[in-house]
Amino acid sequence: MSVNKVFLLGRVGKEPTSKELSKGKICSFTLATERKYKKDNQPVTETEWHNVVTFQHAAEFASTYVNKGDTVYVEGFLQTRKWTDKQGEDRYVTEVVVNNIQKVNRPKQDGKSDSYDDRQAKPSYDNSEDTPF
Repeated sequence: MSVNKVFLLGRVGKEPTSKELSKGKICSFTLATERKYKKDNQPVTETEWHNVVTFQHAAEFASTYVNKGDTVYVEGFLQTRKWTDKQGEDRYVTEVVVNNIQKVNRPKQDGKSDSYDDRQAKPSYDNSEDTPF
């Protein structure tokens, strides 16, 4: 048995970028989380940057309501993609694929929701035929 689940609360580091694909919308942004601790009795803050990607309805929500500097809560899973660049080198990126996103401390306007939860939807990028189990 295994688990691949991610829960993050952090600040959006850059304006989300989105584009339309044949199977729906995709939206991506970076998310900064902090870890605070003491070293030699001095406070230390470490920032970790996460690549976040959303699809379909969650991407619509993120591209419409999420902005640089916003605090958001995301749920999803980790996925590492591999591709070959123009020089023939293999490249890898690990992303948080989000199926639930919520803005934190944002007042609702016009009765619209400040979150999108797509945990029941099957992602359009699913390559389950390639999964060995």
